[in-house]
Amino acid sequence: MPKVSVIIPVYNTEKYLSRCLDSIVNQTYKDLEIICINDGSTDDSLKILKEYAKKDKRIKIITQKNQGLSVTRNVGLENITGQYISFIDSDDYVDLDYYECLVNLMEKNNADVVMCGMRIVDNDVVSKNTTPNMTTNNFIKKIQNLPNGSTCDKLFKADLFKNLTFPVGKYYEDNIVLLKTMFYSDVVVFTNKVSYYYFMNYSGICRTTDENIIKRRKEDRLYAAKIMMSFAKEHGFDKSKQVKDFIVRTVASDFITEESPYYREIKNILGKRYVLKHNGKNLTAKIKKFLLRILCLFIPVRTWRHKIKDFFN
Repeated sequence: MPKVSVIIPVYNTEKYLSRCLDSIVNQTYKDLEIICINDGSTDDSLKILKEYAKKDKRIKIITQKNQGLSVTRNVGLENITGQYISFIDSDDYVDLDYYECLVNLMEKNNADVVMCGMRIVDNDVVSKNTTPNMTTNNFIKKIQNLPNGSTCDKLFKADLFKNLTFPVGKYYEDNIVLLKTMFYSDVVVFTNKVSYYYFMNYSGICRTTDENIIKRRKEDRLYAAKIMMSFAKEHGFDKSKQVKDFIVRTVASDFITEESPYYREIKNILGKRYVLKHNGKNLTAKIKKFLLRILCLFIPVRTWRHKIKDFFN
């Protein structure tokens, strides 16, 4: 059985850490090494980790001063011994057959990446799953069908990370790494079986009201968009609408409106024509939209309407 290295960055998540660890140590798939990196927690997170490590020898604890998520994940990558890699946030949790399902799909399809369905848990509200069922080795199809920019609901072959690390000191590091793993991977399997639950932690950094952090996060989103487009250009995909759409929906959705202070920068990154077309300001886009409305008036069958829309898009 191939070993799965589970990398769990931990920072002040004492309220949710036991739920996360329980969902991992009780997996039906047993060949795991569970690498928990305590990133300078000031609450009882380390105490909880030690309690679990006493009961389960698969748990390895690494403690460091607070350096952020990117460094923490990179430290985890430096300590893996498994053939497969999984990233789990310490306030999230997974189904008990999570690894059994993903490893089976990985082995069956000789895949490099397998991803499952993810649901966002926000108090009593649980989001719908939008992950498709498909297997592909086409980069554009991979990007087009990615419902999010997270590395957490996926299983990776460890070889993908031999020369790949998370950008240090940046938010939205997932998105950059995910674009690159999609490019460097061969077969990617998507399953709409929901197994990963992203918990909306309102005390976490993602939900901060600190204006300085909010500003920095926006700057890092712009940085991520720039790096992702540079990578796409380097490998000949910078003209791809699907790649640009992926960048917009994962890091740049707020920047592509004229009201955004970063509107000029995002036009430089994605291209003026794409941004204008996205906003319906491009003349060609306006003509297409007008013709589409006319055609749809005379096409009663819903299926054909969708085909016409796909053609114009």
